[in-house]
Amino acid sequence: MGLIRSFLCLLLAFSCTSCIDLNPGKITIYEGYYVSDNVAEPFKTLYLEVKPGYSVERCPNVTWVGYKQGYLFIEAPSGNYWFAVKDDKGWNSLDPAAALLLNGPLTITEYQQAVRQLGVGEVAYQFL
Repeated sequence: MGLIRSFLCLLLAFSCTSCIDLNPGKITIYEGYYVSDNVAEPFKTLYLEVKPGYSVERCPNVTWVGYKQGYLFIEAPSGNYWFAVKDDKGWNSLDPAAALLLNGPLTITEYQQAVRQLGVGEVAYQFL
């Protein structure tokens, strides 16, 4: 009887995990892009959810991420980055094409020049 009760408790516990958000630190940026804890490191990472349950890393250790007029803007300890969302084809982060997606690292001056050249105005960051 005790074994059956234990089994039923375990079954109930595992079935309820689908009701709980297992990633409460997830911050949506724009259409599939989100910032979340990196499970292996003590920092936040920008991801793209390619399909439900399958995400690819876009930029690790981010401090600021913002979206404006088709572009994502990223600030990280390693520098500043930007990329055009339309150019992101959902590549795996190990694919060389994914590495070519990010423009940077840029100094703050280069970053400000890039924002001016893109003509998007001031960027509001969704994740700080």
